[in-house]
Amino acid sequence: MKKLLAVFLALALVRGVFTGAAYADDTRKIELTEVQAQEPWYLPMDEVGTYDTGIITDEIRAACTLGDVTAGALPYWTGFILENKIFYNFYPDEQWAEYTPGGRYWTEDEIRHQAEEGFNCVRAVYSFSYLSDPDDVWNINMAELEQLDELLGWCMKYSIHLMLSITGLPGMAGTDRWEEDIAYNDALFTDPATQEIFAAYWKMLSRRYADIPSGALSFELEAEGSCMTPEGGPDMERFYNALAPIAQSIWEDRADRIVIVNDNDKNVPEQLAAIGCCLSLHAHVYNHTGAEEDWFGLTDVEYRWPMEYIPRYFWPENGSLKLEAESAFQEGTVTACVNVLAGEAPEIWCDGAAVPAEAAVNDHGVTTLTASVPEGTKEIAIAPEGDDFNVELILVDLKQEGRERVQLNVPLVGYVTEEQFPTFLVGDDGAVTNLTGHSLDGEAIYEGYMQKFVECAEKYHVGFIETEVGTDTTVLSVEEYLAYHEMMLSTLKDHGISWMYNCEHNIFAPKELMWLNGENDPIPFQHFSQWEDSPYWVNDDVTELLKAYQ
Repeated sequence: MKKLLAVFLALALVRGVFTGAAYADDTRKIELTEVQAQEPWYLPMDEVGTYDTGIITDEIRAACTLGDVTAGALPYWTGFILENKIFYNFYPDEQWAEYTPGGRYWTEDEIRHQAEEGFNCVRAVYSFSYLSDPDDVWNINMAELEQLDELLGWCMKYSIHLMLSITGLPGMAGTDRWEEDIAYNDALFTDPATQEIFAAYWKMLSRRYADIPSGALSFELEAEGSCMTPEGGPDMERFYNALAPIAQSIWEDRADRIVIVNDNDKNVPEQLAAIGCCLSLHAHVYNHTGAEEDWFGLTDVEYRWPMEYIPRYFWPENGSLKLEAESAFQEGTVTACVNVLAGEAPEIWCDGAAVPAEAAVNDHGVTTLTASVPEGTKEIAIAPEGDDFNVELILVDLKQEGRERVQLNVPLVGYVTEEQFPTFLVGDDGAVTNLTGHSLDGEAIYEGYMQKFVECAEKYHVGFIETEVGTDTTVLSVEEYLAYHEMMLSTLKDHGISWMYNCEHNIFAPKELMWLNGENDPIPFQHFSQWEDSPYWVNDDVTELLKAYQ
């Protein structure tokens, strides 16, 4: 499963690469600030003090309208993810070299733009490796730490809440990028030395910013962590044991600091909510990236929105997926793509009889089962056999002679639901109707995707935040892309759930670096405006949609 997720994240984050197009009016440089222009300099961690008051000045503190908040009464935060420093080893400096002297930096314009558009939160995803001395992890790069001061100062200046979310471990300079990621590095949950240094970095930041109001700054301890048992299930006890001491240490410095914990592989960390941590969830309902292969390594996939609602996992209790013919199926083939986590692959049945299926496993671990469908078949069923299995369903593809192809893409919703698989009526014209389940609307997504987090948060009087809203797809039309996000955002607003759109550089950046710029992706967005007299451009279609759900 980790390998599949790594492929997804790799595809999702390869954004902003240069296409070769020239934007002659965008070549103005983004000048570095004095803080950013510093050469690295280091102090032992125990000598790092409070924030630089020449950066976060008394004037900024006095002008900031963000006071204290509590975990049980969070504001309705809406805003963007800042990816500028998400991974220490990933983004080559050359990508931004046309606009800065090299490397990626936060800019005041990014924060000011959000404030002017009415947003009130920014989630800065950040690798601790930026703070590490490459030669000694216990020494802190003060030039980098002061850049963090500067980002916080800008956020306070414009009354934007800063949610600091950690994506990478300390001391990973020169390593492979995946080795630093929390989501793909078991060391955070298994290695005492890694846990010690990770906790020490959080303690350093907690002390440094102890005087900053809780309404101005929150800490998301780790992003997309996955702490699993040897058998492959979530290890919630180990997850708690790694993160609870960090949260409690932070509260020693400031009792009302908002500490947020992300889901553990989509499972609710209830023990952490019980001690006062707010909960966050990061995932997408629409899961296709639109690369030559999607993130499961599949090709020849028909992409669309809306999709049918289909539970994601076969369990012994939830039956089989069935396709019923309006009249009768023509001769053809049916293909099921699955990820076999435990037990055997499913069997394919036609009118109650198992039919032989040709099985193939691709480089990403996805099993593809293809079986012939005899002419005149009335019902096709797909289900694992036996009592001990866990199989993830990804795609069902039905091809018939002389008829429209039918393809069911499974959405990323209902991760561990045990509800019954539906029966679909397949019309002779290829139309698909769900006969026994519900449609994939906002309430279905809430119930299968967020409700268990909301109920846990309410039980322990803490907040819940959807920390990444948006799909990394480039395969939808403009209308479909906007419709998907409108459904997600309206559902969140109806339930009062704070959200962060990913990512700011998708829709606000120098145009060659903007992911959704109508040039370097297949979604044909057409409405853009240049922001002031700057290199920044705005995707107006997406921006206006997001503003409607503030």
